[in-house]
This record gives sequence, structure tokens and C-alpha cells, in this order.
Amino acid sequence: MRVVSCVPSISELAEELLPGCLVGRTRFCIAPKSIAKLPRIGGTKDLDLSQIIALKPDLVLSVKEENEKDQIEFLIESGLRVLVFDIVNLQGAIEMVRNCGALLGNPHRAEEIALGMDAIREPSKKSKGSVLYLIWQNPWMCAGPDTFIGSILQELGFEVISTKGGRYPQLKDLDEIRSLSPDYIFLSSEPFPFRQKHFDFFCNNLPKSKILLVDGTLFSWYGSRTMMLPAYLANMGLS
Repeated sequence: MRVVSCVPSISELAEELLPGCLVGRTRFCIAPKSIAKLPRIGGTKDLDLSQIIALKPDLVLSVKEENEKDQIEFLIESGLRVLVFDIVNLQGAIEMVRNCGALLGNPHRAEEIALGMDAIREPSKKSKGSVLYLIWQNPWMCAGPDTFIGSILQELGFEVISTKGGRYPQLKDLDEIRSLSPDYIFLSSEPFPFRQKHFDFFCNNLPKSKILLVDGTLFSWYGSRTMMLPAYLANMGLS
């Protein structure tokens, strides 16, 4: 089967379920390393539609939140078989994994991944405090409780701080962040690459909050990375 993936996490999942199935991937699709030389089809928001069509895929995999509706509709109207997953929480991601397993002929491995993802709910019995999960700078932006990231954090036992302004609200300034009084501030590695200098900045300006640089792929990629979260948090002393 020839598969084009329009989302990094879906690329990783597809290759895990059916190695060698991908014939095209976005420039953000970096895992597994074996797909590095595959043709690029643009970015998640600016797909190279002519390139996708030229690859003659049997299946195009996309996600509602990450890909543009008009581009996906163009591919469908061009006669390609396109699946659009609508993933807003952990349960939706589990169902997507099972669907991909059926499509790619590996339901057994898909079920192993699905059960591993579902198992992260167990640690949520113990509250871990409130968290502000930052995804961007200039302006500061965070993931709200009704996002996939927010869903994962809540399943893990965190209270995701809610602010006005949609699912990914903007925060006006440091004073607004300080007023939220988060127990934790998670500085994600993606989509904005928070670094040590940002960690130092928050440590100096919000001494009452615990600041952590976190691997954003574990909280936002759908698939086997979700399974790694309990051990990841334990290593940071957050189990």
C-alpha cells in the first residue's frame, strides 16, 4: 500500500504498523529516521497538492486540526482516498490507532499501542496540581483543557489552567501568567522550541511555579509516544 501522511505523528504510526508504506511526508515528519529521504509534500498547513497527486497514493492520512480543510477537500475532489481523523482527546487518538491498524493490516500491533495509551489513565487517580502548558512565545500561547494536549494532561492527573480566548489562548504578558498561579509551567519543545534561556527566564520571574522543559511530542503526537508518558513523568519526579 502506498500511503501519504500529512501529519508527523501519523507518519510515525503508519511506519510502525506497516514499515515501508509511506511514499510521501511533510517537512515536519522526522520520525522514524527511515523516512528522511522520502519526497516532501510541503508542511501540514501548506501541502504541495500537485506533489501528493503525482505520488499516486492508495491512501492519504490527515487530521482535522492540523491540516487545512480546503486542501484536503481538493485532494478528495481529485479522486484520492483521504481519511481525515478528528482527534481532540485520548479516546479519539486510541480509536484512530485502531482504525489505522485495520487499514494497514496490523490490528495486533495497533491494539497493543491502543492498550498502552489507555493505560496512562491509571496514574490520574492522584492529583498532580495545576499546569500551564506553553506552546508559543510572542505572543505567549498555551494549550487549553479542551485540546488533545489538555486531554492528555488531565488523564495524567493534572488540572489544566483555563483562560479566555479559545482552545489555544494568548496570554497578554508575564503579569497575566503570574496571576494564574500555576503549580507547574511546562515549556514545550514544539511547535515553539523553548530552550534553557526560556527556562531561566521563567525561573527568575515566577519562583512560585515549578518550571519544566518538556518533550512536546510525548504530549501531542498520537500513538506509541503517549505510552511513554508515565515513565517520562516519573523520571521528572511527577509520578
